[in-house]
Amino acid sequence: MPRGIIVVGVLNLLLALMFAGNLMVFYAEGVTRTLTFVASWTALAGLLASLFGIFLRGALWLRLSRVALYVVAMVFGIQLLGTLPQILDADVAPSALGLLAAVVYLIGARGYLNSSNARRYFGVEDAADETSAPAD
Repeated sequence: MPRGIIVVGVLNLLLALMFAGNLMVFYAEGVTRTLTFVASWTALAGLLASLFGIFLRGALWLRLSRVALYVVAMVFGIQLLGTLPQILDADVAPSALGLLAAVVYLIGARGYLNSSNARRYFGVEDAADETSAPAD
């Protein structure tokens, strides 16, 4: 298993565990009808889908993982936009910076899953290899 796949898998697992803990706090406090609650469920589902995709391998799983990471990045981006009016508050700034870092990571992880190393791990032909084949 390539080192990059292991890094992406471990970081996605850590993010998924963080959102699972976040959801446990929401349920304990009885807060279940907020945008953050729905975003946490969406993020958890997307991260778990990408983990399944990474460890099950195959062309379908590669596409599923990339789409799941894209959805999670979009959810984080929407949450980040929601924090912009209070960005200078001491309580909101660390959360906004964390969301920004998560969005940048997810975009990078999605890009890595499109690299030739990751495509080889998933058993998918590289598009560059197909176009560079000599014509007979």
